[in-house]
Amino acid sequence: MMSKSNPIMRTFLRDLTLFTAGIFVLAILYNWLAPAELISQVMFYIIVFFYVLTIFVHRLLLKGNKYRFAQFNNRYILGTVIKILVMTVVMFVYSFEFPEDALNFLITFLILYLLFTAFEVVSIVKTIDKHDSLED
Repeated sequence: MMSKSNPIMRTFLRDLTLFTAGIFVLAILYNWLAPAELISQVMFYIIVFFYVLTIFVHRLLLKGNKYRFAQFNNRYILGTVIKILVMTVVMFVYSFEFPEDALNFLITFLILYLLFTAFEVVSIVKTIDKHDSLED
C-alpha cells in the first residue's frame, strides 16, 4: 500500500501506523482495566475505521498539484465533508442497530475522532512547513 514514488505519503503512513499502534496499546490497557459496561464492543474496529479513513483523506489531499493553495483548500474541504458524511452514517447506523452499546460507541468514536484529527492536522502542518522551507 505504500507508494514508493511519494516520500511524503510513505512518511505519513509510517507515522500514522505508529500512532495507531500506540492507540491500540492504550485501548488494550483500557479494555483490561475499565469495567466492561464502559467499553464499546467495537472499540478496536473503530480504531481501524479511523486509520483507513485518515489514509483516504490524506491521499486525497496529496493528489494532483500538491502545493497549490487553492487546490489544497478545495481538497481539504472535500476530504472533510466526505469524512463527516461517512462518520455520521456510521454513527447513526450503529446507534440504531445496537442501542445498548450506543453511548459507549459514541464516546469512543468522539475520543478517537479527536485523536486522529489532531494527528492529521499536525501531519498536514508539518508537510506544509517542510514544503515552505524547501521553497525558501
